[in-house]
Amino acid sequence: MVSEIYTYVLTAQVKYCRYDMRHPFLEQTYLNIAIFNRSLKKFGDSLQTWQRLEELQKAVYGERSPVLLFTWKNIGTCHLGVGQSDSARRYFEDCIELQAKLPVDDDKEKIKERDRAELASLQ
Repeated sequence: MVSEIYTYVLTAQVKYCRYDMRHPFLEQTYLNIAIFNRSLKKFGDSLQTWQRLEELQKAVYGERSPVLLFTWKNIGTCHLGVGQSDSARRYFEDCIELQAKLPVDDDKEKIKERDRAELASLQ
């Protein structure tokens, strides 16, 4: 039932965006669908949606935007879920590389350290 609702919502939003699959309005919908499918362990379906989200985010925010960290981590996780460990490793390495280039914010250092440990445990 929920899958049908997401399908309907995405279809309606795509029509609203005049079939522009990279329209920023779709970002939250892609995110919700990807998380929903990942939570059901439908890693293949989730991976496709995360990849759509990645394309949209790169178009809107740029190729190396910090916004991509969460998306890349989830793409890597889905690659693991479908047995593609080499692809997963590349995404996790991209996360680590991008995170290292971000300016240091002392208030968030504990969160970044936790994220680094989580990424390291996934490799």
